[in-house]
Amino acid sequence: MWVLIFAIFIASLGLNVNSTAVIIGAMLISPLMGPILGMGLGLGINDYDLLKRAGMNFAFATLVSIITATIYFLISPLNEAQSELLARTSPTLYDVMIALCGGAAGIVATANYDRGNNVIPGVAIATALMPPLCTAGYGLATMQWQFFLGAFYLFFINTVFICGATYVGIRFMRFDYIQVTSSAKALRTKRIAIAIVIATIIPAGIMTFNIVQQSLKETQAEIFINEQISRPGSVVINHSINRTDKRLSVVVIGNEIKQENIEQATERLKDYGLSAYSLEIIQGSRTDSLYSANKQLNKNEEKMQITIENQKKTITHLNDEMAYYHRFDDTANEITEELQLICPEAEALSLAAANSSDAQHYTIAIVDVRDAKKVNREMVEKWLTLRLGGDSVKVVFNRL
Repeated sequence: MWVLIFAIFIASLGLNVNSTAVIIGAMLISPLMGPILGMGLGLGINDYDLLKRAGMNFAFATLVSIITATIYFLISPLNEAQSELLARTSPTLYDVMIALCGGAAGIVATANYDRGNNVIPGVAIATALMPPLCTAGYGLATMQWQFFLGAFYLFFINTVFICGATYVGIRFMRFDYIQVTSSAKALRTKRIAIAIVIATIIPAGIMTFNIVQQSLKETQAEIFINEQISRPGSVVINHSINRTDKRLSVVVIGNEIKQENIEQATERLKDYGLSAYSLEIIQGSRTDSLYSANKQLNKNEEKMQITIENQKKTITHLNDEMAYYHRFDDTANEITEELQLICPEAEALSLAAANSSDAQHYTIAIVDVRDAKKVNREMVEKWLTLRLGGDSVKVVFNRL
């Protein structure tokens, strides 16, 4: 169990920081393949005790994995969905084929006692059992149910079709049955298995169909734009397909496309399988306004950057001035005791910077004394001038 927990943590870290290498490492140490192959083997040889044990171990491992991943993503400060996470939320028929081929390779290698090669680790990497569970945990932790449902469905696909491929491989290699069951029970088991397979594959088929359709529409749209919209002096800078509004939008700069040419292109949409879509050409003043708006935004950004730089300089200057004035306080604290040795009547010393009318800088030293008559003013002034390291020192005695 601890190996599984650590593998889940490693996979979650890999998904969180978008590191493919870390995810592959987690899949290599994952112990999830064993129970799945065990369920397929139990079905194939009618060993229902093995099927039950493998199923319970698999269910427990799945629960522990999801809980572990959820805990990790709850405490992780990184909540942004990286590309490795997003890749586990939209399973297709291609994932079904990967699971079938992976399960077949796994049972063939296991049946031939060829455990020393790299087949089983390769199956673990190809079928990717760990990342979907971690993504499901991410969905739970962030309350994003589309992540949880999509990822768990991918995990379920891998489980069902690895198990199914194992069952088919066992029967193809004619393993002996452990228990002989009645034909009615065997038929019921087959029907349940077929129903699970069909129920699993239908959503993946629908998703695959939608993805293929979207890809075909995109390809046809690009061909249509190249053949019907692009022309000398005009440049297509962007296009988009809105499947909800059934609209193909094309942004063109350069020479303006005439309205009659736009109407002709609209009539040709049906020749490219886009008859259900309307054509929207964005050009002329609309693109000019977009360009002007973008130019204005760039100008505003430059002005803001200049303002920020000026504010930084002002803050630096103010900090320097504060440090300059704090230096006088620190110096006064340092030399007060020295001053009291040569002038016992001195109680406190304050220093400050000042400017004369002719813009010369000098230092004012204010000495608080108990009895001004006993103070040797000339000696104190000479000592302060020498101690402060300059001639521009003016001393003021303040009687307490």
